[in-house]
Amino acid sequence: MFFLMIDPFIENLFFIGHFVQWFLIGYFFLSNWIIFFILSIGWEILEFFISVFSDNNLIIKLTKETPLNKFLDLIVNTVAFYLANILKSRNGEKNK
Repeated sequence: MFFLMIDPFIENLFFIGHFVQWFLIGYFFLSNWIIFFILSIGWEILEFFISVFSDNNLIIKLTKETPLNKFLDLIVNTVAFYLANILKSRNGEKNK
């Protein structure tokens, strides 16, 4: 099988991790959408190459995902980044 399957429970934890990571980045560090997309898509590409060229079975299992999972990672990242920027802008208006 080309893609190793990860336990669905662990996949959900990865989605939560992606959401928290990009929410915090969007709220505290970054608001530029171009940089966000470069980093987010770049990370998914890096994960693909790590899974292809790594000799470590654990790393392969953690980074090898189906194309659908990679797409869903990008969706979760985008939603988290969007919500963080909305919340940051609303909190900024309250502090003025």
